[in-house]
Amino acid sequence: MPKQGQFARVARASHHRTLKGRVHRQQRTIADGQGPDFLVARFALTAKRHLPQELQESAQRCLQELAQPLLATGDGQAALTALLQTAQGRVPWQFWAQVSLAWPVLAAFLRREVPAVPLKQRVGLAKLPSAAEVDQLIAAQLSRQAAELTLLQAQQTEQTEALARQLQQQFWRAEHLNWAAVQALLGPFPFVAAPAADAGTAAWLRQVAAFDPVAFSSHK
Repeated sequence: MPKQGQFARVARASHHRTLKGRVHRQQRTIADGQGPDFLVARFALTAKRHLPQELQESAQRCLQELAQPLLATGDGQAALTALLQTAQGRVPWQFWAQVSLAWPVLAAFLRREVPAVPLKQRVGLAKLPSAAEVDQLIAAQLSRQAAELTLLQAQQTEQTEALARQLQQQFWRAEHLNWAAVQALLGPFPFVAAPAADAGTAAWLRQVAAFDPVAFSSHK
């Protein structure tokens, strides 16, 4: 598990190959505690290459955060909703733009691979949100974040909740997440990484904070 306040660093390919070999030696069953590492290893060796390079590390780090609750309950929507809440302040808002863009690949991977993780008791995947549902969850969370920053309030109050509802209508328009509106409101607030972040995580966070989802989408 990652240290408190940090996203897990991306494991090296050699670790993925070692884990894969260990599964074969153990007759294709693994201990419950190895399930998250196995799932991330499968992603690194298969689906990751189908994403643009700019999205690969964020997608893998997102999966590292989701893997344990997913394999514990099989509830994809609950796992993602919890991560949206606990990740606030740990990652720039652009992280969620990258997750949104990567979600079709991530979702296809999860549908295929979660039930196939070779645990003694297999996990069925339920309630995996669609791309539109993910974007709605992101819009709701970012609207709350923007309201708190705008009003300089760290706690939810009636005032911040009312402003969040207004901002959510700007962020979610015509069944799409309006990243230009998100960027206009959250862009002026610089992201500050936790001092305890390791060098690799700090470098990744800087790259994420420099990501421009509007420009990226316009050049696709």
